[in-house]
Amino acid sequence: MDLPVPQPAPVEGRSSEREVMRVLALLVSAANISGRTVRCVETAGTASFTEIWSTVMARDKVWLVEAVFVGRPSAGGAGGTFVRRATFWRGSGVVTQQGTTQTVGSDENALGVASGVELAVGSSDTTKVQARVKDAGVTTDWTVRIEVQEAAYVKPPSAPA
Repeated sequence: MDLPVPQPAPVEGRSSEREVMRVLALLVSAANISGRTVRCVETAGTASFTEIWSTVMARDKVWLVEAVFVGRPSAGGAGGTFVRRATFWRGSGVVTQQGTTQTVGSDENALGVASGVELAVGSSDTTKVQARVKDAGVTTDWTVRIEVQEAAYVKPPSAPA
């Protein structure tokens, strides 16, 4: 005895087009998040900037970079949290920061654990974006969570000749 084969319900042209467009929009949205990473480092208590994360930025990209820095003295005690957001662009040459780095919310800096955190163009390699921390002269354990949201630069089509 043959079992009946289920048949899909008929689909009208417009509703299937809408569904395809909705799925495409979700895929594009998901593709725009290019990465999330966590890095940990101990600074030496020198009160100078230490790179905690960096990466080369591909050409023709725009990135929104958000970093959540958490630090505490290595010997123990209260620490601090800092959230920064910045936009970077790289055409065919070096990375350029667009605008200034934003402080998101209020810094929590118990016991003055940090004298600076930043997102910036790489100091020795201008094709990189980097996150740096500056302890307050005390050996400090740092964790930073970086999220990069990317929008590719799309060149407009050339005009017909």
